[in-house]
Amino acid sequence: MRLDPFRIQILTLSLDSQIVLTLVGLVIAGVVFRQSARQAGFGLSTSHWWDLVFAAVVGGRLIWVVTHAEYYLRQPLQIVVILDGGLHAVGLALGAACWSWRFSRTGDAPPWRSVVDLVAIGILTTYLFERVGCALTTCGTGPASELPWAILRGDEWHTPMALEQVIVLAVVLIVAAETLRVRGAVFITILAAFTLAEGIAFVDGRPSVEGLVALAALLMMYLLTSWYRPASAWKGAPGHSSPS
Repeated sequence: MRLDPFRIQILTLSLDSQIVLTLVGLVIAGVVFRQSARQAGFGLSTSHWWDLVFAAVVGGRLIWVVTHAEYYLRQPLQIVVILDGGLHAVGLALGAACWSWRFSRTGDAPPWRSVVDLVAIGILTTYLFERVGCALTTCGTGPASELPWAILRGDEWHTPMALEQVIVLAVVLIVAAETLRVRGAVFITILAAFTLAEGIAFVDGRPSVEGLVALAALLMMYLLTSWYRPASAWKGAPGHSSPS
């Protein structure tokens, strides 16, 4: 096995370090998800996390296929080749939201705001690792820069966009872990952090329209659910204070 900051070679398989660290992040996120659930007094396991990952990936792939319908109509078998193309950010968000909604409606599930807080913790952990992988590759740099903290890529110095995002997300993960007892606080905090991370990309000249739309969709769904949620749904959660 050969390692370098950009690619990891395992026998004949060559993987981008961003992909590898994303997979590592998913595994660690499952552990963080379970530990956060225990800290909050809920009996969720890593199997719930992998159910969530599956729902998000299916949603992300479906939206990707729909938005590239012309290609997949010509080559329908490529739909199942996940590396051919990718996952749409909006689909990932909708898949995660769908799983959260369905799970929170089961009889033994925690209150829905606690569910989305735990989901947000897991997603933030995964995203943090993905951004670390991005920081190791050329995708993690912004435009050419003469700043003292610029990063060298080839013969030019560039803004370390992904590294800035990593710092923001790491700080927010620490803050989120301390706010688990306030229902809904983690989700809103992490949503703000993702928005800030996208803002960094926008300033550095690499905005993600898909990411911003996904964030807006999640916020809209959260607000609508908050508005229509019956007051009785707030009762009965151990270790949590009632909302004002």
